[in-house]
Amino acid sequence: MSNRFCGKLDNLRMQLDLLKQRLDNIDRVLNIQEEVLSLLNENTKFLYKEALVYNNVNNTSTNEIMKNAFSGRKIPKILFKGI
Repeated sequence: MSNRFCGKLDNLRMQLDLLKQRLDNIDRVLNIQEEVLSLLNENTKFLYKEALVYNNVNNTSTNEIMKNAFSGRKIPKILFKGI
């Protein structure tokens, strides 16, 4: 084999290794995001249940309780999924 061909082959191997590393990093990030979304979903369900209990005791609307829980006084749309 010529040196030129070996050089191209080595370059291709290096690019494949870099691609594998990137894919592994993407996989890690996606796993972390999935865990965060799951935790957010569980926390949201808990907050919603607490708001319902508080609402039944204090006659405050659930939306008002949820709005007060967030600094922007606006309920994020993602929180309505899965409740």
